[in-house]
Amino acid sequence: MISNRLSQTILWNGNAARVKLTFRGRGGIAPGSTVKGWQGLFFFAYFWGKQRYVPVAKEYSRSIPLTDDFKTISFEFNVPQGTKHLFLEFSLYHAAEADLDDITLTQVTEYGLEAAVFPFYVYPGEAFHIEKGVSAVLDVRLKRNDNSPIQSPELVMELPEGFDVIGVNQPNRIISVTTEKKIRRIRIDIGTSVSRNIAYGSYARWGGVDVVIKSNLPSSGEFYSCRYFVINNAEAGKVKILPLRVVEPGEKGKIPKKFVSGASGFDLMFDSNTTDDLLNAFTDFGFNAVKGNFNAESVKATEKYHIGTYGEIWHIMNGYRLGAKNKPLDVAFLQEDGTPFVEEYGNAGHICPVEVYTRGPYYREFVLKKQMRNYVVERGVWSYMAVNWEPCNSEKGCFCPRCMNEFIRYSGLPAAEVKKSWPKEMKIKYYDLWRKFRSYQHGLLVAMLDRDMKDLAASINKEGAFIPILEYSSLTSWWNSDFQAYNPDAYLDRIRFIQPFGPYFFYHTGLGGDQYFPGIHYLTFAAARECNSFIAKKIPEKSKRPFLFGYPLSQEFAGNAPWVTEPEALVFDTLCFYLNQWKGSFAYLFPYGYDHRWFRAMSNAHAQIAATEEIVMEGDADNSFFNVKTISPIPSGDILASYRKDAYMFTTLRQPQVKNIQLILSAGFRKENEYLVALGNSWIKSEVFLSLSLTLPSERQWRVTIPDKRILLGTFSSAELAKGILVHTGALRWEFYRVEPENGNSPKDLFKLEQEYIRSEYLKRLPLMKKTAKAEDAFILQETVRNQKLSGERKFHEDIKTVSNNGISITPSKERNLLFIRTPEYEATLNPGNGASIVSLKRNGKEFVCQKPLLGLGRDSFLLPHAANKMPVLPFSVVAVIPEKNSVLAKLSCSITQEMNSVFNGLIIQKNVLFSDRKIQFGTVLRNESNKGIAFVFRYHNLPECLTLENSKGGKVVFEGDNLSFGRMMTNHLHKVDKRSQDEIDKVLDATTLAGSVSGKIKLFSRTGEPELVFSPAEKDLYGVYFWEGNNVGLSAVASVEFIYGKQYLKPDEEWHSSLLINLDLKE
Repeated sequence: MISNRLSQTILWNGNAARVKLTFRGRGGIAPGSTVKGWQGLFFFAYFWGKQRYVPVAKEYSRSIPLTDDFKTISFEFNVPQGTKHLFLEFSLYHAAEADLDDITLTQVTEYGLEAAVFPFYVYPGEAFHIEKGVSAVLDVRLKRNDNSPIQSPELVMELPEGFDVIGVNQPNRIISVTTEKKIRRIRIDIGTSVSRNIAYGSYARWGGVDVVIKSNLPSSGEFYSCRYFVINNAEAGKVKILPLRVVEPGEKGKIPKKFVSGASGFDLMFDSNTTDDLLNAFTDFGFNAVKGNFNAESVKATEKYHIGTYGEIWHIMNGYRLGAKNKPLDVAFLQEDGTPFVEEYGNAGHICPVEVYTRGPYYREFVLKKQMRNYVVERGVWSYMAVNWEPCNSEKGCFCPRCMNEFIRYSGLPAAEVKKSWPKEMKIKYYDLWRKFRSYQHGLLVAMLDRDMKDLAASINKEGAFIPILEYSSLTSWWNSDFQAYNPDAYLDRIRFIQPFGPYFFYHTGLGGDQYFPGIHYLTFAAARECNSFIAKKIPEKSKRPFLFGYPLSQEFAGNAPWVTEPEALVFDTLCFYLNQWKGSFAYLFPYGYDHRWFRAMSNAHAQIAATEEIVMEGDADNSFFNVKTISPIPSGDILASYRKDAYMFTTLRQPQVKNIQLILSAGFRKENEYLVALGNSWIKSEVFLSLSLTLPSERQWRVTIPDKRILLGTFSSAELAKGILVHTGALRWEFYRVEPENGNSPKDLFKLEQEYIRSEYLKRLPLMKKTAKAEDAFILQETVRNQKLSGERKFHEDIKTVSNNGISITPSKERNLLFIRTPEYEATLNPGNGASIVSLKRNGKEFVCQKPLLGLGRDSFLLPHAANKMPVLPFSVVAVIPEKNSVLAKLSCSITQEMNSVFNGLIIQKNVLFSDRKIQFGTVLRNESNKGIAFVFRYHNLPECLTLENSKGGKVVFEGDNLSFGRMMTNHLHKVDKRSQDEIDKVLDATTLAGSVSGKIKLFSRTGEPELVFSPAEKDLYGVYFWEGNNVGLSAVASVEFIYGKQYLKPDEEWHSSLLINLDLKE
């Protein structure tokens, strides 16, 4: 919820240069983080002239993936001409952490232009596999390393004899093809690509050079070399080598007829011959749809090959980005101050939703006619508009007069009352109603786009639709209720198609090392099933539900470090959507440089789909007629507990309904008297053998086949199937088993696979499967123990017993992980593993602690240094519970180890929590028992229930003695006690600084004005009181109260003390 920064300004000589930043780093997403969206470590370089803060060029930025262990990281960027002040900054966003060391900046000499074949560039020596006689696309990306003039740039590719270049994507063009000494040299004019898409220091995301190659060489196992480089201003750049390998072509793929399987990001911008050659190969691999950009030639070719075309318009995206950047003020999306909202990213303007759903003149004449009609009707490029749809900025408006009148009509409130509150008080005074209204408007907007797309397509006798691409979690029961101003509920039954994206699992090439989560792709299946369940509850009538398209991650272009996936992973996820009866699936991004290994894997998936889609897509999902038992050894225990909570990818893994990872998955279908059982294995390290038993009508013989592989397992009686047959599923695979009545007309070309043979193979492979499962169990245990150490999930010693004194008692929970407190005035629960915070505080049944999220009151935590977020939850141990005068005291301790955090290694935190009749007193002592100095900024973090918005109302805060009171402000704000500014703290908090306080002592009142709690922090070193009320995603229903202390530095053996008193009696 905060940003930490480390920065330095370097005086520069004004000359352009290429520099290299090198450092050692470690870190990642902090354990326990519930934040979604932009988070992690980012680097920024700002280029200022003679005056600081006056830029001479756009800043350079990049995300920096980190691992748990230190590794050396380096990257290069360009300092532009005229730079006099080079400002470098590392920034942490939203529950991320990083330890950085040995930071150096050096000047390097580099070629002006550089090319790389993606994603193979990040795997030196890895060969690009191409099937004999089949076209493949080399995806060449470009970057600019300096400010030297670009003049007549060319990409040169040198291929061995037997390889041909079929074509290149437009606007690039082949200048010449020559052969010398059995080497074909192809010169490609890339001037337009460079001018459009070149980036400094990082390979351009869009608009690379797609080179289509083919080879008729035999599959001999031999490796060939493709040399390539860039020529600029007649000077040749760095030569790189891509190994090539020719393999035998596989069987021509089957094209599904009912299930849509497409490639997203596959731009067909080639001449007619190249396009025809590519699409011939594309359909031979079984694909039937493409989402991308198309020219006139490719439009004709997609019609010839019966390929569905899907596309997007850059200026129609994310809810309100419609039309031109600069719009008339009366149709613009207005913020509270009356100015139009313009996205920083994309430099695009937003539109008032009323203009869209009332089909106003600007929408009709510009958006509908000049943008949508141009693609659908005039050019006939595509009729399905599938666009990224994350309208997170909806909290910023729209506050135009039309929206005000719409709100008056929608709410039924008196116009005078609304006009008096408009716009400044809307988000506070009408918090819940405002969000419902914004969601209502958004639903009308989406429905209008779908209606107009349908009408445009119908005018040329096609089917068309608007397809919003949403984060999958927005179609789940756990979606964060704080950001419901664009709730899909408002249009679920109004449109025909939705494309949820995620969850995404990948290998981050920038991280390297082991990024392994056992059975992780089960979560794709679980997510698809949860989306189905959510929509079914919202729309009971099946015919009114929207169709869903999957969007599994194939590859994500992330600058110099792309995210990649295994061919098997892409296939497994695609089939997860298919087996949940979704309408289709588009691999994102694909092919984007992938070779024929990924195409062949998808071809096999298409064969599975084509052979079974009639029963899957038209039959009934039914898991009642079969049972599956694992025969071969697989890992056991709590696999989910082993998932590293500080890993880069962990935030994508959370699905509250998933209590553990399932390695063996199943899905059954029935259509009349035919049955299908799909058995999945989400474990990538081993194959599995299973017993499949079925309960079918008796007195029949049943034929069991694997239809896509043309395999016959045999003919069995109902009794034999009830006992079970032995079947097999490969590592990270789905296998499909069709069961149908034996009618004596079995296909003649089936290959018979006897049960006896399967058993013999099982016994042959059993030793290796045992060894693999044993190793996996050890790995799971190792990672689980590590997570427990870091997360505070620990039990305290059995010596801790119930202690009572003067009517006050402390009792350990049955699980020995909580302390229950009872006094004559209140009941409380203390969680040692959660920063020794009070996670429940009740008086007369009323709860004073926010329960979602459950962060508690009096939680010890750090604001700085940057390593602080490595431990968002300090795991305390209970040392003792003892009577103290008329109270009971809980003594706790947290010893920070090297594994927990290298920067804080050796820091001991002792915490006493004293429970009295009406008070809770926290006392914290930080002692440095290391041999080095430790600097930090400490805070007491509190999340009280009364500040949570309920029916648009929140409680009130009063600063004692300052005549200062306020309710929810819907912005983060800091009230300083120490009048001296500490820049480090101010930058981290990034908050509005408001009127200060004398002591920091505050009183909290309920939503109805009743007194609840008094917080009295220790005044020594207190910097200020900070209130967090939201982040960059949107407003928050909850608000924190944080007592921030000034920066401290402890030498070895020194200690620092602080305290916080919570009083339930406001009269004292």
